[in-house]
Amino acid sequence: MILVQARFIADGAPYCIAEHSKNAPIEAVRDLRVFSFYTTATGYKSTSKWYFHGLMIVDHPDEQRVYNWSPRRWRFDLVERPDAMVASVRNACAPS
Repeated sequence: MILVQARFIADGAPYCIAEHSKNAPIEAVRDLRVFSFYTTATGYKSTSKWYFHGLMIVDHPDEQRVYNWSPRRWRFDLVERPDAMVASVRNACAPS
């Protein structure tokens, strides 16, 4: 489901998928399994951290967009203000 969503959203544009809390790109399909692509690191009550479960960064022709994986909804949601996050989202991986 994650790869289907990613390819649909990217629509041919370069993209990458990463674990935000580890700030590491996903390198194998096995890392996208439900409990592998999930973090217990939160930021809801902390002023110094904010972690998404997973991120997808897409270099669309008009701009770079960042998406958050929602395990509850089983989809990637657009992050409206990615540069406002305390824990950087843009350096999690490099679209290719």
